[in-house]
Amino acid sequence: MHKIGDYIDIRMNKLGFTEEIVATKMNMSQSKINKLRNGKVSKLSAFTFYKAVIALGGDFNEAIRIVFPNFQKVKLKRVPEKKRNQFGTFMLKFENVKNTPKIISIKTGISEARISDLFFRKGSLDALELLLIEKAIDKEPGELFMNYFQNQ
Repeated sequence: MHKIGDYIDIRMNKLGFTEEIVATKMNMSQSKINKLRNGKVSKLSAFTFYKAVIALGGDFNEAIRIVFPNFQKVKLKRVPEKKRNQFGTFMLKFENVKNTPKIISIKTGISEARISDLFFRKGSLDALELLLIEKAIDKEPGELFMNYFQNQ
């Protein structure tokens, strides 16, 4: 469960913004902002999370602490490694497989079917999913959000 409403309220109070100003800055209707603030939006899209952080002048680390308070406790799963013989160990030097959809699925706990929807079809990306993917591929919090949504 996310707490985007808490984040919006904290930033609004700090900046002295009204709901109308936030709606304008986030390019959303006031009713959508009101629903976010009152916890009436169950799934927080990655794009909405990004817009909130950017529009309210916060940083991703602060936003993550408030919106997903248990995220720092999330531990990625280890990708099981098969035991290799001498040649297999030698060949490790030449392998380039990293951050494949399957590996990301294993590390994040997001199902392979869901990862396939996100990578190859039109799955709607949730904020928590993108945060988990960032963590799985060793990116800084917000880095993928900035790179992916910057020109949208």
